[in-house]
Amino acid sequence: MNCRLYFTCLLVCFCQYISAQAFKFDDKGSSISFSIKNLGIKVSGNIPGLSGNVYFLMNKPQLATFNASVDATKLSTSNNLRDEHLRKPEYFDVAQFPTISFTSKKITVNEKKEWMVTGTLTLKGKSKEISFPFTVSIQPDGGLLFEGSFSISRKEFSVGKSSLILSDNATVHISAVAKKV
Repeated sequence: MNCRLYFTCLLVCFCQYISAQAFKFDDKGSSISFSIKNLGIKVSGNIPGLSGNVYFLMNKPQLATFNASVDATKLSTSNNLRDEHLRKPEYFDVAQFPTISFTSKKITVNEKKEWMVTGTLTLKGKSKEISFPFTVSIQPDGGLLFEGSFSISRKEFSVGKSSLILSDNATVHISAVAKKV
C-alpha cells in the first residue's frame, strides 16, 4: 500500500510540474512588427492580435513548443491608405487569409546558451520552414518574454508582385509575452 501511495504522490507532483510550464501568449505587452524598404525608405508596421500556446522548460528545450498566430486583418503601418492596400489580394489577402501563424518543430540551445527555433510559418496560404534565434527572459509575474527577429522573402509567400521599388525581403521582429496558464 505504501508503494501505491508513493507512486500516486509522485504522479501528482509530476503533473503539477508539467502543468506549471504551460503558457498562453498575451497580446497586451507583445509586439509583432515588420519592416521593408520601399523606394529605399524603411517602412514599418505591426500586426496585433497575438494568440497561441507555449510549452516551455528552460532546461529542456527539446520539449518546448510554440503555436502562435496574429490577426492579419489588423495590420497597421500608421497610414490608412497603405494599410488598406496591403490588405488586398495582391498583398496579404486578409479576406481569404485572416491569420498568419507559426508552429515550432524544433527548439535548441547551443553551448553559448543561444536559443534557436525552427518551425513552419504560414502566410497567405503558403507554408515555409524558417529558423531564427531568440532570447527568453523570466518576467516578475512568472511569465516569459520571447524576443527574436527573422527575414523572409515576400515573394516566397506571394505578397506583392515583382517590383523595382519594393524590396523582396522583409524583417519581422517579435517581442512576445507569455503568461502561465
